[in-house]
Amino acid sequence: MIKNKPKNWITKSFSEKLKFYAYKRDLNKIKSEFCDKYSVKDLIKYMAIPNLYYANEVKYIISQSPNKFDYYFIIPFEYEFNLNYKFDTINYFVEKGLTECNTGNFVEFMKEKYDIHMVKKKDIRKTKIPYEKNYIVKVNIGWNTFIIVLNNKVKIIKTKSIYFKHNQYKEWFEQVQSNYNKNVFKEFKPLKIFTEELLGCNLKVFEFFCIHGQPILLSHYYETSSKKYENNFYINLEKEEIEFLPIKNIIGPNSIYNPYFVLDEKACKDMINICLEMCHMFEFVRIDFYYIGKKIYFSEYTFKPYNLKLNKYDWGDIGKYLSKKWI
Repeated sequence: MIKNKPKNWITKSFSEKLKFYAYKRDLNKIKSEFCDKYSVKDLIKYMAIPNLYYANEVKYIISQSPNKFDYYFIIPFEYEFNLNYKFDTINYFVEKGLTECNTGNFVEFMKEKYDIHMVKKKDIRKTKIPYEKNYIVKVNIGWNTFIIVLNNKVKIIKTKSIYFKHNQYKEWFEQVQSNYNKNVFKEFKPLKIFTEELLGCNLKVFEFFCIHGQPILLSHYYETSSKKYENNFYINLEKEEIEFLPIKNIIGPNSIYNPYFVLDEKACKDMINICLEMCHMFEFVRIDFYYIGKKIYFSEYTFKPYNLKLNKYDWGDIGKYLSKKWI
């Protein structure tokens, strides 16, 4: 429960309530545990919710660091984004290894000493080392910040609305650090960069707005190469069968309503049952899922939808509905 709500709380818009809630410092410690995209998986695992999945962490990748050798370097992911190596991982370790190796077998030395596996480029398809070719690099605190790698090639480097060239790791990291320093959760959570299996690109997202432990609005969202589609549904939990009431209003900037969208109600009812187990401890939270191959994957908890950039006019009638529910 939020303590010391303003006396005019009932009359405040949804955007005003969100901002008040977002900056309640006494709530930020517990919220940070759920907003941390890395450690939240331990909480999800502890909840042991049936039929809820999440992306697996990736340990080994082929380094994107340029090198002049006729080898691929399969490395633990954490080497790739470490300031100590100045974003030149392979040359850093090769120089260090050449100085230290006295066995005559440099490849074996690198494997034993640093867990770096050197594989000749012609042999990469035959290797049994369990590296991942398709993955996404994320930060634990922040939004819309990632690097996508497909078939060992960097495809997208992004922080919020900023795109970087495919070799600008250092510039990306500097922006990540800058964004983190402005985040309200930084006093509770150290910055961590991690990597997961890539579940897909432009995935369809099911966003459940939950108030007082009840999912009351579903926003379905996905992007194509040229458009952003959004379909919203009020959720009625009061009847014996859960109802999804479609509305044509949209929330996201530049989103458009898709009149041909058909909601998979069975899957969404399963998501609601999962939400009920995941949201009861908060006055407000949005819980996001993906639905892939008939499996429900957890995406994230968020307490600041659209990073608090929408005002009461942007939220429109949907905002009025959410504010009325949030008493």
